Amino acid sequence: MTDQGLIVKCPGCETRLRLSGQNLPARFRARCTSCGKAFVVKQKDQHDVTLPLTGTPGPNATTIPGQQTSSDLPLPDAGAGPQLAAATPPPTSHPGVTQTGAPAALGSTFSAGELVSDRYKILRFVAQGGMGEVYEAEDQALGEVLALKTIRPSVASDEVAVGLFKREIHVARQVTHRNVCRIYDLGTHRSDSPIASLYLNHEILFVTMELLHGASLAHRLDGAGAMTTREALPLIEQMASALDAAHAAGVVHRDFKSANVVLEAMDTGTRAVVTDFGLARGSQQTGGASGTLTVASAVMGSPAYMAPEQVEGGQITPAADIYALGVVIYEMTVGRVPFEGDSALSTAVKRLTEDPPPPSQLVEGFDPHWEEVILRCLERDPAKRYQRASDVVRALKGKDEVAEISPTVAAKTESPGKRMAKVVLAGVLLGLAVVANWYMWTKRAQEQEEFGYLQAPAVARPAVAVMEFRNLTGQEQVDWLASGLPEMLSSELSAGSGVRIIPGENVVRAKLELGLEEGDDFTDETLQVLRRNLGTDYVVTGAYTAVAGDGDGQLRLDLRLQDTLTT
Repeated sequence: MTDQGLIVKCPGCETRLRLSGQNLPARFRARCTSCGKAFVVKQKDQHDVTLPLTGTPGPNATTIPGQQTSSDLPLPDAGAGPQLAAATPPPTSHPGVTQTGAPAALGSTFSAGELVSDRYKILRFVAQGGMGEVYEAEDQALGEVLALKTIRPSVASDEVAVGLFKREIHVARQVTHRNVCRIYDLGTHRSDSPIASLYLNHEILFVTMELLHGASLAHRLDGAGAMTTREALPLIEQMASALDAAHAAGVVHRDFKSANVVLEAMDTGTRAVVTDFGLARGSQQTGGASGTLTVASAVMGSPAYMAPEQVEGGQITPAADIYALGVVIYEMTVGRVPFEGDSALSTAVKRLTEDPPPPSQLVEGFDPHWEEVILRCLERDPAKRYQRASDVVRALKGKDEVAEISPTVAAKTESPGKRMAKVVLAGVLLGLAVVANWYMWTKRAQEQEEFGYLQAPAVARPAVAVMEFRNLTGQEQVDWLASGLPEMLSSELSAGSGVRIIPGENVVRAKLELGLEEGDDFTDETLQVLRRNLGTDYVVTGAYTAVAGDGDGQLRLDLRLQDTLTT
């Protein structure tokens, strides 16, 4: 393929990754640097997830907070192999951004020249990431250029989530630090466009923030490999300083990763900027909807960097960011993240059952002192990690012993039994994914046998819509599972090549438009309507309840798979 490229969607976190190069093989492996998932790209299957691109990489680029900008592609026997590219770049483009060059073709929310909220003039579409789309825009009131980032409908359509999101943006704005990307404002834009119909009251939710010029740390590691400890330390100091500033303001990042760190070249050296604090939350908020969004958001985060307590649905404290910092330091000095898996869920669950491989097992001659510090950051028990990010830096420098973490900051939040219940629950999801794929494969095989293998028409991959589950426990603290479990199940199902998953925002939209009631069983008529509206072949519904007489918080999960092709 000459002067062309592909946009592929990571099956784990749905981040769009841009590949370009000549003579791409028909089948090759790629790795998402957002969630760490490895997956196979088969060009013959790309009609539904990729778009051809033209042009060559521009000399510069823009990295926008929270956007995926690169992919790790170990591609033997593929010539030069796919490389990152920017579609014909605008006059002011910058390195490190996944640019599509054709917003309309991707169904972008805004167009160049459009005035958003009577204030922000869209200059160009820049990138698409896990949380939404990013645009370069001009603030007409102040005459400044900034980044405008939309929040995806599946988040913005939840009134409770939006209310909490506004409060968290207010808290995040209090974090002012040289190494933190500034959050300016949270706004809405009312529109009658088809995309706006996915949002609550047709109001598109967006955040404005500082526009950064540079590439992400993930992009740097992807292109140049692991760093020496001497190279890494100045960047670690800056990242730690940013996290300390946030924690002092009562904000926990929750999604700290190398893709959320932008490296800007300055006269005085490289500036490391931690981004996406607007998607963080106040560390002092507890109970009710706050706890629900906290855990639900953790599930939507980046499994390769999540602390064990995030995977378990426990209370999120600054200790979770210390864990993520340890993962990033590991990645910077070893060249990979400590836990890797075939899917987002398996990657996340590994840290509950396995110890991270010591860096010295992967890098010959690795500094034993750095290894000790990194592994302490990655302790499964939050109480055993460092108390502050700056303590990590002091330890790396071999300074005096740092203070032990206080019990009030990282006390255990769940009993061992409850923790085990969630690990078992994750295992149930893994089993369900296998069973669901087996069921659909068997059904297709039966159809081929019935019609004759040679005469049977080509059968497209069946589409599956996973509906929100019902919470029958009567316990608000596990409300997050209603959306968290479907997301994890969707990730598991999409990890294989046997089925296609209907995007969550499409399912939410259909549920709202059709006025569907909560339930585990749809009538034939409803199934036919869902088939017409979503193009889905199967619908998964479910409910979970507490196991009677069990004091350790174990849950029973009941699931139902329905065929929309009814008679």
